[in-house]
Amino acid sequence: GLYHHKNYTSKEYGQDFQNWGVLQDNNGVMVFANGNGVMTYDGKSWTLIETPTESVIRSMAMDETGKIYVGALDDIGFLKINNTGGLVYESLLPLLKPELQTMGNVWNTQVSKDVVWFGAETGLYSWNGERIQFWQWPNVNAFHKTFIWKDILYAYEEGKGLMRFVDNEFSLAPGGETLIKNRVYGGIP
Repeated sequence: GLYHHKNYTSKEYGQDFQNWGVLQDNNGVMVFANGNGVMTYDGKSWTLIETPTESVIRSMAMDETGKIYVGALDDIGFLKINNTGGLVYESLLPLLKPELQTMGNVWNTQVSKDVVWFGAETGLYSWNGERIQFWQWPNVNAFHKTFIWKDILYAYEEGKGLMRFVDNEFSLAPGGETLIKNRVYGGIP
């Protein structure tokens, strides 16, 4: 059969025409990583949740409790419910040293076990609910996308192949060198 669908134009939802990601929260609300912020649609109305810098949102992920984490331009954070029941953005930047707050685009946000991973242009940030850790990319231009497969974080490193993050560092994944000439952007089970 044919699926019922409707396309919405940027004129209809009133925000930037680019959407970088989408997910559905536990209440059935659609959540979009939009060029103007986090955009939600509950089937009737569109809402924009802005970051303090009114940044473009590049990535999002939801954990098993339904909490949504957000990767933006020079910002990482999460959505939380405010005292009126609406969603607001909570930045994690205040937890970072000033020299780590310029991160460029955060292209990937993933959740694995009890850790949220933010893959930025400058490096990798992890948040365990209490503290943030940072690992600088060995070569800033060599990394672009990270992904989780079987609870292990992977990244493709230009000139090396497929790398995996084990014991707080990236090392070549078994057979990863065979992908040295093929960029890897993700993996699925």
